[in-house]
Amino acid sequence: MSEKNGASKTRRVKRAPVERVAAIETELARVRAREERRLIRAADKAGFFNLSFSRAETEAMFRHAIEVSAAPRRSMLAQLNEKLMQARSRASKAARADDARRKALLGGFLVARCRQKPEVHTMFALDLRRFLESHENAEVAARNVALCEAFLDNPNAPEPGGQPVSETWRRRSHRLILLGAYVMARHEDGNAAILRLLAEDLPGFVSQSRYPERHSQLLKAYL
Repeated sequence: MSEKNGASKTRRVKRAPVERVAAIETELARVRAREERRLIRAADKAGFFNLSFSRAETEAMFRHAIEVSAAPRRSMLAQLNEKLMQARSRASKAARADDARRKALLGGFLVARCRQKPEVHTMFALDLRRFLESHENAEVAARNVALCEAFLDNPNAPEPGGQPVSETWRRRSHRLILLGAYVMARHEDGNAAILRLLAEDLPGFVSQSRYPERHSQLLKAYL
């Protein structure tokens, strides 16, 4: 830890996107309650509650006050609302990214087990094809089946040659996500064979991965 001018520097702990949203929502509620109290005190002091105004008249008074203000500044509430929208957008993006990573990991797990244990491939190949064919959009279903066709026939099938590296990587990633989506769907359905495979082999697969702690966190619902 470095020090400057006698004061130690501490690194700010970075909140997870969901925690950031919750923190802003809490601050927003606190500031709104404070501003509402200030507004009520100001209205009471001005004699507002000694008279009767319709809702339309009250709103008109507020609009007029805003219009005649010489240099209105954005309130803290407005700034917090903007931050909240940005934080929610980042949290949604992070959740989608985590979901894709989770599916890719589960897809990689299924591929590894099918390659190591041919009987696993035999057990799931037909059901996997049916899962891919069940997509509500027939064109998407056909593309998904075509993408996984080689794996459905042979888990050790290589990627087709003559493609740019980026295209090979994209196809592989998409295939792993599809396979992971299958594992997740069957896990949710309570498929006994998938549940047994996950219970017996997933912990070892995760522990041998490049980022075991991160992957354990992503896959905690399946471990």
